[in-house]
Amino acid sequence: MARTKREITLGEMVAPIRRFRDTVRRLNQAIEQVELACSDGWARRDEDAEESGVPPLPWNLIWHREFGALLEAVQSVAAAADALAQDVARMQENEYRVFIQAAVDVARWVLSEVQTNGFKLTAFGIQWGKRFKSLQRADGWLSFVEDVAGLLAMPQWQREVLQVLDEQGPSLQKDLAREMQKAALPRHVRDGLPRMVQAGLLISSRGQCSEGYSLTPLGLRLAQLSRQLGDF
Repeated sequence: MARTKREITLGEMVAPIRRFRDTVRRLNQAIEQVELACSDGWARRDEDAEESGVPPLPWNLIWHREFGALLEAVQSVAAAADALAQDVARMQENEYRVFIQAAVDVARWVLSEVQTNGFKLTAFGIQWGKRFKSLQRADGWLSFVEDVAGLLAMPQWQREVLQVLDEQGPSLQKDLAREMQKAALPRHVRDGLPRMVQAGLLISSRGQCSEGYSLTPLGLRLAQLSRQLGDF
């Protein structure tokens, strides 16, 4: 009897999601470089460089390298999408799995358009550039899922700290304790605040006029997401 593969948890999906998002980011950078080259068409022709007053750089070599980077980036997205598809197929059915699967479907649709029609360059850039922009929406869906996974992996007290700082603004440790309705923060919480700083969730300022702890953009995003998910 064949063994059933173990289901993958939401937390275990963070690594493949980050790999996919990284390939999409690099693809967007490669597209931007190629589209800049398309708009600066005069710079791609060595024979025009002197007449245009452009520095005598190896424009053709640069162009081929930039276009090659675009092809490599597309292949990386395809490989990351395939890996993500295999993992999401083993996830338990839930609303977050739906977002991941949607991102995979969009990526495969975009890549199929590229494979069918190839890269057609014009003076305004890549003809299929709008298709690539659909990947940005998929990236946004995955950013949401990644935030949810990170939030659910947090101890309850960390989510409470984020929530208090979101509602009260920058606070000293003693004010955090009062707002959390405790006489003093437990030791593991006090020791954990610096770890939240290291994790990029909090900013800690020191000095006589210090406001204590405040939220980073990531911390603020997770605090607001925590409220949306009904943590408090």
